Amino acid sequence: MPIQGPIPVSPRRARRRRSFPLWPLLIAAAIVLVPLFVAGAAFGWAATHWQALVEDTPGARARWAVTLAGEGNGEVDRTDRAIELLKQHRVDSIVTSGTPVVANTFISSVILSGEPLSTEERQHFLEGRHLSSSTLEEARALVPALRALGADTVLLITSNFHSHRAATIFRAVAQGKPVIIPVASNWTRFGNGWKDREAAKTWFMEWSKTLWWFLIDRRGDLSLHEGAAQIVRYPEAGKVGSSSADCPVCPAPKPCPERKPEPKAPAKKESVKKADKPEASQLKEKKDSKSHDKAKSGKDKKSDKDDKPAKKSAKEKKH
Repeated sequence: MPIQGPIPVSPRRARRRRSFPLWPLLIAAAIVLVPLFVAGAAFGWAATHWQALVEDTPGARARWAVTLAGEGNGEVDRTDRAIELLKQHRVDSIVTSGTPVVANTFISSVILSGEPLSTEERQHFLEGRHLSSSTLEEARALVPALRALGADTVLLITSNFHSHRAATIFRAVAQGKPVIIPVASNWTRFGNGWKDREAAKTWFMEWSKTLWWFLIDRRGDLSLHEGAAQIVRYPEAGKVGSSSADCPVCPAPKPCPERKPEPKAPAKKESVKKADKPEASQLKEKKDSKSHDKAKSGKDKKSDKDDKPAKKSAKEKKH
């Protein structure tokens, strides 16, 4: 007979909810948020401190200077700054760094040909021609060439936004030979800040290159590229279309030749004979001279004795 009424069901136990620990979430949030906060703070600081990219040395003087490649867009602030230093007698010789724009034509030649320089001023300019595509490669190519020229201290002339990174790179490559002194030229648009699109783009690119240098390139290969830069002197420097073959890696100027000692006048024969004679012959000569003196004195005495009777006879005749 079927059971009448509802079927009895045993009561279910209440399930307890498992509580998950919060510390993994906090760690994950910290890993994500802290770098974002640091990056945001660094970006905000860099965005308000544009001069952090600039490194200048007011009043710097040296015999040699280098203007780095990279000028363009109708403004040659680096070369203009070098000419200004030359006219102020703060530098003597200037190497204009340049990369090729077309076959056998380097940007350094184009820039120098367009500058209103006198013949005397052009003689102070050289071209450093190379095929570098970055500031690091440019430093590895130019430092050996500067050493070959005998430069011990070099003014590194480049645009204001590029000055700090360029000085850091050249110092790391040169290792104090030569000593690098940065001189910042005035790229006018950089001072416009965020109001100028080109200035803002330059700021962003320069900071990205600076971070890449400090994080990656600085730990890489910093060896020198011997012979990668060709130094072209006046009058080939500044000639558009002149080939580097016209002036292959110019060596440093030759030092002044040493003065040869003037030939001494030959000594007299008598003095030479006396000097050449041995000591025994010299003693013999001394003895001969003494005997000669004695004989002479004896003769003098005899002559005195002979004179005495003659004097006596003369007296007797008088009497």
